[in-house]
Amino acid sequence: MNVRGLPKATKRTAVFRDLASTFAAICCLQEVHLRDQRDEALFSQEWRRGDFNINLEVRDDVSVKHFKKLVAGFSLIDGFKFINPGNPGHTWHNSRGAYSRIDYILVAPPITVRTFSLSPRWYSDHMMVEATVSIDAPSFGRGYWKLNVEILEEREYQILFRDRFAAWLGCKSDFASPAAWWEHIKERIRALTIHYCSQRKAAKLQRVRDLEKQLKKFYADYNNGGALDLDRAQALRAELRALHEWSAADSLFNARLQMAEENETCSAFFFKGFDRPERRDVLRLS
Repeated sequence: MNVRGLPKATKRTAVFRDLASTFAAICCLQEVHLRDQRDEALFSQEWRRGDFNINLEVRDDVSVKHFKKLVAGFSLIDGFKFINPGNPGHTWHNSRGAYSRIDYILVAPPITVRTFSLSPRWYSDHMMVEATVSIDAPSFGRGYWKLNVEILEEREYQILFRDRFAAWLGCKSDFASPAAWWEHIKERIRALTIHYCSQRKAAKLQRVRDLEKQLKKFYADYNNGGALDLDRAQALRAELRALHEWSAADSLFNARLQMAEENETCSAFFFKGFDRPERRDVLRLS
């Protein structure tokens, strides 16, 4: 912010109070017009910061010391020097031929500077300072894996699990401790269950496609004057309905897991709509 001079105590107080109300972590003031060490001492007591519009090549300047302390304290990176370490990067000049670098773009990890450019502007003696940045944010997976306990009641899964677990018991002596063996077995159970559920879901989806194809053929033959096996058609519709209800219940289960991971909750009214059979909305095939 260009404050256009802060020599008067009344103006300094008004500016500092206004900046304090913004709750900003860093405030950079330009053209504060400090005249001597007394002004610097007053400014330091009231604000404890210096002028950001500084030249780092002037080593004995008190503002340079504050600036470098600020950069080190917040682990900031000079964006221009990161891209152009050997370029002086002058951002200001005057009609007398003086040049200096007094404008900066500072970033902190995980922000990375990709490009940096300086371009002149006819209306200013400062260069336009521009940077393109990217944020190297961590990537998140699908969350914790959770066992759908409904499959424990399926006969096919019970048989598969008993056979595999019997084999896993035989390799228990290969591990240093029962705890190490159990950690290994938990990974085996997870992989086995995921594979089983994937095949189970694929088989059900394929069965849905087969049922829809059969019903379509039944109705096509009937529309062309053929006989309709009403009992067979009703049986196919009943099985197709059961598969669609299973798919809806599976979607609800996944939605509950997602809400639990995101620390979100649904009201009791929401779940009552699914817990009571008479309140369920089911696709009816007739």
